[in-house]
Amino acid sequence: MTKYLTAVLILTLVAILSWVGWLFFENASVLSQLNFSEKSAEPLNPVLQTGILQ
Repeated sequence: MTKYLTAVLILTLVAILSWVGWLFFENASVLSQLNFSEKSAEPLNPVLQTGILQ
């Protein structure tokens, strides 16, 4: 009985930790997509400023 209860508790803990890890991963990926979309939405400046190279 004790081994069965221990196995159930360990499996429950693994399930909860994997869910928390998945939530963290999803939040991180959404934030990186938002940052990428904000950076890519800016117009590109095709003019190379050669003054800083001299």
